[in-house]
Amino acid sequence: MFLFYIIVGLLIYLFYLIFRYFQVKANAFSKDEVIKAAGRQAKKLEYVDPEITCDFCGCKIDTRKYKVCPHCGGPYDKDIEWTSRHEVEEAFVERETLHLISKRQQKAAEESGKILARIKRSIFIIAILNLAAITVAIIYLNNARNSRYMGKTELNDTKYENYTEASYNIVGDGVLFDDGRVTITLEKFYVSDRVRDNEIDGYKYGNVKAAIHVINRLNSDILVTINSNSINGNSQSSYYISTYDYFKRNSDSVIYEKIYEMPYQSVSEIIFSRVSISNDDFTYNEAAETPICIRTDTDFSYTLPVKQDANLIFTSDKADVYSIYTEEDYNPRYLLYVVNKTDKDYMIKGTEVKIAGDEHGLYCFSESQVPAGYTFISNIHSYDAEEDISKKDCSLSIFFSCEEDPRYDFSTGYISLK
Repeated sequence: MFLFYIIVGLLIYLFYLIFRYFQVKANAFSKDEVIKAAGRQAKKLEYVDPEITCDFCGCKIDTRKYKVCPHCGGPYDKDIEWTSRHEVEEAFVERETLHLISKRQQKAAEESGKILARIKRSIFIIAILNLAAITVAIIYLNNARNSRYMGKTELNDTKYENYTEASYNIVGDGVLFDDGRVTITLEKFYVSDRVRDNEIDGYKYGNVKAAIHVINRLNSDILVTINSNSINGNSQSSYYISTYDYFKRNSDSVIYEKIYEMPYQSVSEIIFSRVSISNDDFTYNEAAETPICIRTDTDFSYTLPVKQDANLIFTSDKADVYSIYTEEDYNPRYLLYVVNKTDKDYMIKGTEVKIAGDEHGLYCFSESQVPAGYTFISNIHSYDAEEDISKKDCSLSIFFSCEEDPRYDFSTGYISLK
């Protein structure tokens, strides 16, 4: 911004110099100035009318007193003595005026030359500053463009991290997507001993990273989106893994994605609900058609239990829905549990919530995956953070979509959260 103000100031100064340049050039040849100069030179002549001899009668004529001969009345305007005197005066005035004009032209040329030199310097400085600004902009845009690309990232990218390879391994090839042009593979898991306690539910949050290998064989940059909200029998409205990164053309990269809010350190199963790839002009736009399940050789599994005092607000042969109001972590909300009792994977695609009939009273999840046998957990908040929704009639309706077989779609209808 400072450079911009400097350039604007120099442009204003340049316009002023150009105006001064043409002003000086114009004044050097000004008609009014020439007339004034001639008048000043004419005043320098000491005008004394001479006595001349009349060409008609030979008498003397005092031209200071008489306009014609006082003896014979003859005119003397053609008299050679009279006319030669005025020719000398005119020649003097013309010569001196031309000399003055020449001096003015010389002075104007000197001053305009100085102004022209300033104009050239100003143009040069403005050009240099503009070139510098363009260079800085190109470098910034190039860095900004390059900074969006993912390369081979470091496993331990801070001095506080100490991730090591997990004791369990992926079963199978771990391929999330492969069409010959783009290949995405989940290769390994890494764990760190820096874990933290969940003081409310009595378990430890795991500190796990997943190594994802992305090979882009296309001659264009790609955007890769990878989402997973289901792991070890648990699903949630937020993502355990969420990748939204750009990869350069013809690149081979390994990135390490942290798994957030995962109970304990072992991954027995992780399900990716979305794996999609596209380039900037969408001439390439592909995605995995179905969720991808990756398993490991560990026997450990931990499904978050439904809280003991939660209320069963809906039950069927397909799902049980529980709710409980809590103010844990100073965050007043309802906790919603959805237990998928079938062998079908469901997507919660439509959720309507109400407070006393107002359909816009609560904030809830929108679209989430609930795989077969999984328990889904989500928070339900009021839009007004200070509103006590525990004392109001809150209800919701959940629509379950089975993409494998739409015949298994169902809805809970409106059910009270109490």
